Amino acid sequence: MTVVRLPGGDLVLTPPQARRLVVALSACEKIVRRQGGRLPADVRRLAVDLGAAAGTTEPASEAADDGIDYEQITTATAAQLLGCSPRNVRSLVARGRLTGRRHGSVLLVARDEVEARAARQQEHQRNGHAA
Repeated sequence: MTVVRLPGGDLVLTPPQARRLVVALSACEKIVRRQGGRLPADVRRLAVDLGAAAGTTEPASEAADDGIDYEQITTATAAQLLGCSPRNVRSLVARGRLTGRRHGSVLLVARDEVEARAARQQEHQRNGHAA
């Protein structure tokens, strides 16, 4: 069993339970984002923590079968899409502006979040605002 440390105490979940909860939270976030909203930072952090606590025992192809329909990219790739440095991407994750998760020593972020942020930046630039 996996013990996930939460601010209010501990919650014990099996790795499959944790993965299912991460899939459900990811689906909720996608729905909320499509409606122009965003899940609270603590809920996004919970999903990241649960994913990390569940471990990486399944190959990525099996995880995709669980209903995860987004691509995870490295901070370097995200930086290229955003026109900034990988350090800035890590800062965005630390501040809750992007959702990230660790896969070993690599920080991964959801490509669709990065692309949405890049589109907002381009829109701001088109409208004459500073980026």
